[in-house]
Amino acid sequence: MGAGRFDEAARIYAELVQAVPGEDGLRLNLGMALSMAGRPREALPHLQAALDSGRPELVPAALFLGGVHLELGQPARAVGPLETFLAAQPANRDARRMLAETLLLLERYGEAAPQYRTLTEQAPEDPAAWYGLGRSYEGLSQAAFADLQVAAPESAEILLLVGGALVAQERDKRAFQL
Repeated sequence: MGAGRFDEAARIYAELVQAVPGEDGLRLNLGMALSMAGRPREALPHLQAALDSGRPELVPAALFLGGVHLELGQPARAVGPLETFLAAQPANRDARRMLAETLLLLERYGEAAPQYRTLTEQAPEDPAAWYGLGRSYEGLSQAAFADLQVAAPESAEILLLVGGALVAQERDKRAFQL
């Protein structure tokens, strides 16, 4: 694995898993090798088994499992493993970024915002973290506006919000009409 020969490592780990069944550390390594060899579907059951063992030293399985689900186009299934990994290693910025981006992709803005907020606190110079935080807040504000439109479509609050937006766009006459 250290030499980057992941297919060969996967073959060796598969033999070891066969020879020593029930050794979840070997299953983790097999899953990691398969994942890094570009074989995420094959990696999935091995990573899940390692994670299901409940052994704290195998928590990296959660990170790889989240990554495999993302690679397979299953972002909703990636959230749980990524949260599990972050619970064990909260200072890991790469895992937090993966979780934040996944939540943003799923339009779960209320959950993405605190992840991005933590990233901006961990690395205030990181523009991607600030951008993600802004996108999260933008999504929250759009959802709140949509809820307000449903709850009170002709309210003064709606008219003020739309009027303010029109003023910002320099469409003062239309804003004044509202």
